[in-house]
Amino acid sequence: GTRSENDSEKTEEYTPHGIAVIGSDYLSSSVSIIDRHKKALSREGIIHSGSASPGLSIALSGDIVFPLTPDEYGDIVIIDRYPNSVLNFLDANSFKLKKQLPVSTGFASNPHDYLRLSTEKAYVTRYEKNPTPGDEEFDGGDDILIINPQSFAISGRIDLSMVIADDTAQDLHVRPDRMIAAAEKVWVSCNFLNGDFNKGGKGLLLAIDPQNDEIIQSIEINEMSNCSGLTFNEENMTLYVSCSGMFSSDSYGQLEKSGIVAVDLSNAEPTYKIIAHADDEEKRPYGFELALAGSNTLLAVRFGDMDSDKKDQLTAIDLGDNSHSVIHSASTPFGLGGFLYDRDSHTLYIGDADLNEPLIYLYDFSGGEFTATGTISSHPQSGLPPRHIAFF
Repeated sequence: GTRSENDSEKTEEYTPHGIAVIGSDYLSSSVSIIDRHKKALSREGIIHSGSASPGLSIALSGDIVFPLTPDEYGDIVIIDRYPNSVLNFLDANSFKLKKQLPVSTGFASNPHDYLRLSTEKAYVTRYEKNPTPGDEEFDGGDDILIINPQSFAISGRIDLSMVIADDTAQDLHVRPDRMIAAAEKVWVSCNFLNGDFNKGGKGLLLAIDPQNDEIIQSIEINEMSNCSGLTFNEENMTLYVSCSGMFSSDSYGQLEKSGIVAVDLSNAEPTYKIIAHADDEEKRPYGFELALAGSNTLLAVRFGDMDSDKKDQLTAIDLGDNSHSVIHSASTPFGLGGFLYDRDSHTLYIGDADLNEPLIYLYDFSGGEFTATGTISSHPQSGLPPRHIAFF
């Protein structure tokens, strides 16, 4: 992919520059680069917990993620979640740190996603609520922070608390998670949990009008709870959402509220249907990530279980006949370290966070079936297991 000389200009047709991988043991972390044409490690540790690069005043924690949607204007954005609450902007060509932007406004706000909307505007979902707001501007939390990615200034916030109208939900926080632009709106998946994570509301999706920064639609998914993963199929105007259910519930209770939802955005009033239930013969909750491989195959994580030593699985769902097939079984429960589908090369990258042999597994999908083709070690020096894979 090519980048404009002026990083404030988006290239006409965005093509990913490369692939970035977060390695983390949840104490320390490191970011490596994969050459998407050679399908090989290009650089290890462009930034890591021990970095002392100019401008890096807050060292990376072990809790970092990439945005769901890559920044198309020339930045690699690394979200340092809890407690750091910082966005790190790296130049996509030189890999040098351009800026650190704290989004804490006086408390550990726990940013979960970043979505660049234009040259001068981006949204940041902040997962935590400030228990004592009022000391700083924009310090409410449980909101969407509006920032200017050129001047690196905070310019506003979208308060999400107004969606909690029901008396039974008064002790819940919206907990906005991931964001995706679809049908001229920004859709936000919300975990909708209380402060202790042991009580949850219905599955919740919010639509934001990015022109005036207002909530314009709220979709309650009564059958589900704790929704995270998002992906959008432009061809059939369908937004897919994964919901994990309540981890604090017993196994049956969690499975009952976990599944995948298809939201039809082709009409002014969106409608949804459940296309997969966790309480099937597999009896596994759905994970936090979704992706499309072509227009007819949905990729989803099925979580394992520590007690019964069930390993995580990456499954392919045929959206035509709704059949499920397992592509990859991870080495451990909760060991699936992210995945990414590169439709240009029909290549699926799956991270396996095996502490003894952490690897990224490659599968080819050009023939309509997933065929294993090799592995990449993303952090050979540090030995950190892959946790998240994304385009930049």
